[in-house]
Amino acid sequence: MFTSLLRESMRRLGTAVPAHVRKVRLRGLLALRPSLDSLATSGKHALTMKKARLRYIFAMGACASIVVACVDLFHSTDFRTLCDSDPNNAACQGNQDDGGRDGQTDSGGDSGDQPLDFCAWSSAEAHDEAVRICAWFGACEGPAGESAFGNCVMHAQFALDCDANPNFRPTGSAELLWQCLTKAKTCDDFNTCTFPKGVPACQFTGGSSGYSGCTTNSGIAVVSTCVQVNDPPIGVDLCSMANKTCQADQSQYVGCTGNLGLMCTPPSSSQPASNCSGSWAQSCVSGPPAIDQGIDCSGFGASKCSSSGGNGAACVPSGGDSCSGAVSSQPTCSGDQVSACVDGQHYTIDCTKFGLTCSPVAAAKATSLYDPFAACVASGTACAGDDTCNGYAIMSCSHGAAVGISCADLHLGPCRLTTVAAKTYAACTIP
Repeated sequence: MFTSLLRESMRRLGTAVPAHVRKVRLRGLLALRPSLDSLATSGKHALTMKKARLRYIFAMGACASIVVACVDLFHSTDFRTLCDSDPNNAACQGNQDDGGRDGQTDSGGDSGDQPLDFCAWSSAEAHDEAVRICAWFGACEGPAGESAFGNCVMHAQFALDCDANPNFRPTGSAELLWQCLTKAKTCDDFNTCTFPKGVPACQFTGGSSGYSGCTTNSGIAVVSTCVQVNDPPIGVDLCSMANKTCQADQSQYVGCTGNLGLMCTPPSSSQPASNCSGSWAQSCVSGPPAIDQGIDCSGFGASKCSSSGGNGAACVPSGGDSCSGAVSSQPTCSGDQVSACVDGQHYTIDCTKFGLTCSPVAAAKATSLYDPFAACVASGTACAGDDTCNGYAIMSCSHGAAVGISCADLHLGPCRLTTVAAKTYAACTIP
């Protein structure tokens, strides 16, 4: 009796409630999975809309009594936007009149134009959203490099998960990018986030592995790989996901790099392995070719780089406890948390939220000084090699961990393999 009534309630909810009310997180209803099938049928894409959070205490008695009680519960369940918790944030400026995002084309997503407050989400919710973003990004744009499924999920969860990463929150153009990707629901939306001025048509080809070139507009840096003239790219490496830019030298290298690209000279043994240039942490690594593997600190935390400690460049966190000692200290492991003191600000990163552990060996590397998330790695035998497909299942590696998903769970088509610059990547397909 209860089950049939609940199913009927959920069926009516899909059509009786306005679209903006139906945008709820359904995590609290997982125990009621039979009912969710009805909701998925009557409420278009309701299972994949993750812009609001359903309170986990479900008023089952009320829902069993009348449909209206369930509708009232959903009406009372709102998600906090970034502007609710931080009205002075740059992403909120210019939104007071019409809710638009200044300087960023609306993605067309159905969560409205108010920036979302990622810190209102749990780690599990942030992870689920990261998976959704990256599965759709791969299906729409084609994966490559930093946008490979495994790498993309790690980048996205690091940006969205405030519990795991409380002190390096995305800022500026990076904040706008993640807001756009989080609201994207269609390939047109993802195109707008990735190519704000339109998807470029390929002008050159490079055989089966493609020809790669840089596209940078509205602060979004992309490596695009083409195989057919006038076709869209087959692989898109979204450098801005990793707070990098795109640099091209057609005779040697095209890829996501620090701002020096190939124009760098590795430091001598007596010099720090990295240094600051404005907001950029520069780290020139021997090749050939020598490549700047640094990142732009303006995309997160306090939006600045510090090398005043004398041991290299570090991105400055924000919102941490005050600390003393080294001005820019090398991160260390406290259990499975990465921590350090930079310019009087303490930060922590909880590796367990990503299914990783803190490695003292990785934490001691020069890269971890400016990119402390690099200290989080998989335990045991590291996952390595190209992506793989098995029907609808994707398997990809990042930080030494296997990152997988069933495309069917996100209502996407079977997994496909694409070769970009001699490396194989897996992605879902558009159904």
